[in-house]
Amino acid sequence: MSLFERLQRAGAWRNVPQRWQTPLLVLSGIVFLGGSVYAYQNMSLDWSNVNIMLLALVLVVGTPATIAVNAAELRVITAIGGSSMTWLTASRTVVIATAANMLPLPGAAVVRTHALVSHGVALTAAVRVILASALCWVGVAALVAGAAAAFRAGLFAALMAIFGSVILVASVAALRTTGRLLARLVWIELLTTLLHAARLGLVLAALTVSVDVGAALVLAAAAPLAATAGVFPSGLGLSEALAAGMAATIGLTAAAGFAATALMRVIGLAGTALVALVLGTSFRPSSAVLDRSDGDGQD
Repeated sequence: MSLFERLQRAGAWRNVPQRWQTPLLVLSGIVFLGGSVYAYQNMSLDWSNVNIMLLALVLVVGTPATIAVNAAELRVITAIGGSSMTWLTASRTVVIATAANMLPLPGAAVVRTHALVSHGVALTAAVRVILASALCWVGVAALVAGAAAAFRAGLFAALMAIFGSVILVASVAALRTTGRLLARLVWIELLTTLLHAARLGLVLAALTVSVDVGAALVLAAAAPLAATAGVFPSGLGLSEALAAGMAATIGLTAAAGFAATALMRVIGLAGTALVALVLGTSFRPSSAVLDRSDGDGQD
């Protein structure tokens, strides 16, 4: 079974029929652009007061730091699969996966899985640990959001805590590992969530929106939740819409949640492009690797 077929089967619960993939990509773009314009108009933002230095900090520090943390995650899940990966290869893979994730297919999963398979991880194990690590991020982010919202929105906090707990348990069961590697992965997903919240907080501050740490932590859960839905590529539009809804539950305006999340996405893509230039990224997948069966590589 090919890599693409294995990924399709593994994510069958959220697959979108091929005929709907392009229309959904167009729809996600419309939601993103239209929602951004509407949000900024409703914020009555004075662009002369926008703090460009904070936005530049997100660009030149926040984005490379996020890529580094994602590379650390990739190295850990490679180790869980029984192999190893250098920092440079992991960083390059993360950069390419970020770009591929905007396609109307599981682009990031394809790139990551190819990287693991090319480093000697069995295809079955590669698909499993990548999907499980994604669930781990969702679970951790939901638990953090639930804790942060505990004294703001009790029902929302309880729902997020329950959802996060279930997802995290499912992730641990799918990873089939314990001890040091599992602990490292959970800590990395926590760091990813905290870094995402810090970037959001800086963007909101740059837009002259007063926000505390708790609110930023709640909004940070929008990205992994949107990615879980798997409907829009990279959660485009959906992540921003979820952030708008979450903002309304914690005392922020929906417009602020949408606008900050949308702006952070744009900054992140721009920063990733800069990192790609620095790394001199080159990635040429071999069709022989992508199409090979894992044979007796069952784990």
